[in-house]
Amino acid sequence: MKMPRLKYLLIIILLSLFNTFYGLAQLPDFRIALIDSTYYGTKNIDKNKPVLFMYFSLSCNECKEAISTLIASMDKLKDTQIIMITYESLTTVTGFVSRYNLTRYKNLKVGTEGYTGRFIRNFQIEELPFLVFYSEKGVLVRQHKKTVPIKDFLYECSDICIKTKKTNR
Repeated sequence: MKMPRLKYLLIIILLSLFNTFYGLAQLPDFRIALIDSTYYGTKNIDKNKPVLFMYFSLSCNECKEAISTLIASMDKLKDTQIIMITYESLTTVTGFVSRYNLTRYKNLKVGTEGYTGRFIRNFQIEELPFLVFYSEKGVLVRQHKKTVPIKDFLYECSDICIKTKKTNR
C-alpha cells in the first residue's frame, strides 16, 4: 500500500524543521583561524563554561557598536567563553584585535572562517551583528533579536551565568 504524496511531503517538512531546529539548539560545529595562525573550533570549547558567539563585520556600524558594548561588559562575562567570528581576512582580524587590545581578555577568541560561510549557513544569518548564547551543556539559551538592545542581551547572558554558578555550588 502506497502512502499518499501529501504524507510524504509532510514527513519531509517535519524532518527538515527538526533538523533546522536541532542544528541551532546544539552547540554548532565551527572552525576559525586565529591571529597566531592556529585554528580554534568546537573541540576546543571548555565544556564547563557557557559560550557566547558573535558573528560580525568590521564594515558594519551596528557591529562596531555591539563590539564596544561587548568590551564594556567583559567584567560581567568573565566566566563566559566569547567567540567572535568574521569572514574577513586574517590580516584584517589581526589589525582589529590589536586596535582594541583584545588579547588582554583570556576568555575571548577572535578569528575568521574566511569565505566558507559555514557559520552563516548553520544559523541562516541574515543580518549582523549576530549573537547567540549557549549554556555550559552546549544548549541554546538565547539568540539576539534586533528588537533587544545588545546591552540588554549581554546583561541577560551575564545574569544567566551568575544564576548557573550559584546553582552549581
